[in-house]
Order: sequence, then structure tokens, then C-alpha cells
Amino acid sequence: MSMFTCAPASIVHSSPIQDARLLTTTTQALEEQALFLFSATQENSSIIVNGSEAGSRLFDWFAAQDEKTRGTLGVNYAFIPFEIEKISPPQAGSVIISNDDNEAIVYTLTSPRDGNLYFNRTAALNSVQGVIADLEDDSWKESFLGWHAPSGGVFSFHPGLTLVLEDPAFVLMFSTLASGQGNEPRITDAGKHSYVKEGESSCSLIGYTSAFSIDKCMLDGTIVMSTDETSFALLLMLEGDCTLSQKNETIHAGPGMSVLIPANETDISITGHASFVIMHLI
Repeated sequence: MSMFTCAPASIVHSSPIQDARLLTTTTQALEEQALFLFSATQENSSIIVNGSEAGSRLFDWFAAQDEKTRGTLGVNYAFIPFEIEKISPPQAGSVIISNDDNEAIVYTLTSPRDGNLYFNRTAALNSVQGVIADLEDDSWKESFLGWHAPSGGVFSFHPGLTLVLEDPAFVLMFSTLASGQGNEPRITDAGKHSYVKEGESSCSLIGYTSAFSIDKCMLDGTIVMSTDETSFALLLMLEGDCTLSQKNETIHAGPGMSVLIPANETDISITGHASFVIMHLI
């Protein structure tokens, strides 16, 4: 088995695996304001749900791997050095997320009612054009500035920032766990990794930190990808459905599902109509 489907432990242990498909498409019936869609830390490890490793914690699987599977960059870490959280406010409410020291990137899935994400005013942000906060709590209006956040919007959430989300906002937060160097993650829109394409498909680099990069793929057809000797890859499905196949192995993936592909794997075909992100160590 060279591709591993992963799901949050809370989903695996409390409900059918297919419920993981709902995590990035709805905020209904989810009590958590923040839920780890992907994590390999000891405390929050995702669970492998396919193949002979089914039921194993990703933290334990990663610890047992060698350089061929982890990659030359992966062996520098005791666990996978990033995690992905789904964050949404309570119904008709708001939630505050503070980033103390991790490099993080925020991806908007559902835009807030007024179309803006709000970050606290800092010396750096005061020099960047934003709108005055239109938040329910009047005491926040002088402390936060807003930026237009359509679905698919990407934001750098560097250390020292605080983010306010108001219902029905729904975002993903990609966080670095290992550096803690106070670096500012970078947002971009450029090609980086090469994929063999068939049909209408596009892939571009949307952001990176000191530990990982994020490519977004819009798929309507097929791409063929490989991992090299440096890093494994993680695919997180955002919308649609696709099939990943390699030799005699096939995985069907829908929204909210994550698939880990070890380093040094070749000729993985991804076919369907879907959007997803691919993360690599850098």
C-alpha cells in the first residue's frame, strides 16, 4: 500500500468514515469551532483508514518509516510538521483565533456575511489598505481591519496576528509546527511542481512557509504526479470527487478527505472533477 487515506480521530471513532466527506462542505451539526482535518502530532493524530495499516495512528506510522518513505527532508522531523484545521464560528456568532508563534496560511472556503476577514491592527497591517471593522462587538472596531475574502481567498496569518471570523465564515488554517521562528508565510500564485495533464486541469503554488508549500489543483480530467526523494505529499480534497490510482491500487476521494503519498512514489494518476491542495515539505 503506497497511498494512505487519513481521517480525524474524532470522526473515525464516533461515526462512519464517509462522514469525513462532510467536513469541508458544511458547518451544520459540527459542534467544534476548530477541528483538525489533518494532524500527525501525538495528541491529535489522524487515523489511517485503508489497507493493512487501517486503524493505525499517523503519528505511529510516520515514526516507523525510514528515509525512503519520509524523504530526505522528512527524516528531520519526529512527526509531520504541519496540520490543517477547519475553523467556523458558532451559528450567528463569532470566533477569535490568535496566532502566537506558528507560521500559518488561511484559505477561505465560505466567505463571511459581509465578505471580509478581520485581522488585528499591527504596525505592518496599518500600512496596508483595509476596511474599518464592521463587527458586532463595537469594542473591536478600532482594533481590527477587514480584507475582502471571497471563496478561494488565501491569507498570510503570521505570528502576532489575531483573526476574527463571523458566521457563516468557514476557513482552513494550514499551520507549521516545527519552525517557531516568527517568519511570515508567503502567498503567491505561480507554478512550481510539474504534473502531466490530460483535459482541463491547472495547478499553481498558492503559498509556502519555511516548512511546506501548498499547490492548489483545479481538476477536470487527469493529472499524473510523483513524489521525489525529498518529501512525501499530502492531498486534501476541497470540492468534487476524484480517483487516485497507481498500479493495482485505487482510492476514491471526496471533500474533507486527505491522502498521504510517501516519498519516492511514481506515476499516480488522479482523475475526476475536483479541487484539492497538495502539500510538500521544502
